[in-house]
Amino acid sequence: MLGKMKAYDTNLGWNNLRKDSQTSTSDETSYIEKADTRLQEQFDNWVRRLLYDQYKIPQNKLTRTASMLQSFTSAKFMMLNITGGIGNITVGESAIAGEYIAKEYFTPTGWLKGKNMWRQAIPSFIRGMANEDSTTLADALVKFMNIVDFDEVNNRPTVHLDADTVLNKIRDFMYSPNSMGEHFMQNGAMFSMFFDNRMVKVPDAESNGRLGYEAMTWEQYKNKFHEYAMKNIIGSNDELLNKYEEFKKNILADDNKKKEYIWNRRDVNTEFS
Repeated sequence: MLGKMKAYDTNLGWNNLRKDSQTSTSDETSYIEKADTRLQEQFDNWVRRLLYDQYKIPQNKLTRTASMLQSFTSAKFMMLNITGGIGNITVGESAIAGEYIAKEYFTPTGWLKGKNMWRQAIPSFIRGMANEDSTTLADALVKFMNIVDFDEVNNRPTVHLDADTVLNKIRDFMYSPNSMGEHFMQNGAMFSMFFDNRMVKVPDAESNGRLGYEAMTWEQYKNKFHEYAMKNIIGSNDELLNKYEEFKKNILADDNKKKEYIWNRRDVNTEFS
């Protein structure tokens, strides 16, 4: 299914969609589409890793040799590397800043809440390292979601060697400067998404053949109720309501314009009013 999906091509260095001059007319503008190969590759990798635990070619001699060399390199540069751990958090926080500035998945306020939730749960994270149960909601969510693959984050080999559990714990402690940063950033971002996304009840879901609840970001929720408020203001004024619907129709007819509203750069209701 993903292989058949198309994505719009954009002008290099700009967010405007590339116009297809061959198929566009004076009445309708078409834009160039291309196969979204990156999305398909990401999905394939995600399925292999999550369902089949496949990160490399099956354990042949070359894979084992490469994994051994990788373990030496990883140990040299990442074990007890405090400055590397600080640098990792600095780079990660910068990337997260781009996410909360865009406000597509979580907001700056949501990120602050997510960070505070993570910091307050540090004692329970430490306690929960040797226990399957949890003493806080945050620790329970971290264990249930299990979003951080520490072996891949720390470039540890995926070849399973017979080693004593104590030695494995010592190894994990040596990698802790980098692991703690990843634990903080990835789970902190996950908490932020929990704060800024909601399951909203869908009215008349059964009669319309839809699910009872819909996942929404805070921006989507605001946009929906801005539209609801606008229609309440318009009330029974059919002429004004028709103008409003026509205004929205003109925006949705041009995908290059529509993306500005989808990305929350512009607001339909604000401009109509």
